[in-house]
Amino acid sequence: MTRYIGLDVHKAYIRGYEFQPYSSEGKQERHFRFPNTPVGWSQFISGLDADVQIALEVTGSAFEIYDILVPHAAQVVVSNPVAMRRLGSGRHTDREDAVRLAQMLALRTLPAVWVPPHPVREVRRLLEVRERLGSYRRALTNQARAVLRRHGILLPKEPNALGQVTKAMVSKLPQAEQAILVSVLAAAQALEEQEKALTASIAARVVDESAVHLLMTIPGVGMLTAATIWAKLGDPHRFRSPKQVARYAGLDPSVEQSGERDRRGHISRNGDRLLRRMLVEAAWAVARHDSGRWGPSTAG
Repeated sequence: MTRYIGLDVHKAYIRGYEFQPYSSEGKQERHFRFPNTPVGWSQFISGLDADVQIALEVTGSAFEIYDILVPHAAQVVVSNPVAMRRLGSGRHTDREDAVRLAQMLALRTLPAVWVPPHPVREVRRLLEVRERLGSYRRALTNQARAVLRRHGILLPKEPNALGQVTKAMVSKLPQAEQAILVSVLAAAQALEEQEKALTASIAARVVDESAVHLLMTIPGVGMLTAATIWAKLGDPHRFRSPKQVARYAGLDPSVEQSGERDRRGHISRNGDRLLRRMLVEAAWAVARHDSGRWGPSTAG
């Protein structure tokens, strides 16, 4: 007899709900909880069998939990939390979330996500950390520009403009400002070195991926952009149409419909921000430099 289990995952514990719709009255459901530790998971797995189906929402460790559970269950589904919130009643507790997961799994209405294989997960996480370091570095460089601007030193907006800062320029600043400038520039340089190291690690992981090489044949698509598209989109066959890809990246137009009114606005901006930014930057590069059908010579 099939058992449907919903797991609401937290850092310290797991809230679970087991649903057996074909059991006798009073034995159809069971609530439980166990610690989110190796021992806790081992004890939970010991109670599984080939008929059990399990659902959990995407969290920071959802895919690792998926890997643990797959050998011990008939099916493991990782659900989309955004879609779950849209379908829910608006009231969310650990207990209710676990119930919702199990019952929607039993009804085959659970919105699932694609579980990427390990190589794709690795590149995704490297890209995300690299992007975060880049954000920190840009914040530091903006702070350095602000220090210089307070004392009448204006630098051009080009990315490497801070390299034009000389010791003579720094020596003219008040001592406190000198300390700030030297510190933020040193921190920004250290972050830049770490970004380069992560870029090399990403390149090493996609060097043999034919899809990445194919993407790089598009004008304006370099290694990082190709790696981002490959890792973030994953298996292209899971999308039924180009419109689905645009919707996944948040590049679809927002829609407001009411009666006879049908207004299309700016892009929805749903989905992954890094993927969307990379696609937009690549599109601008194609629009500026491509000598083919999408280039400036054929625009208009």
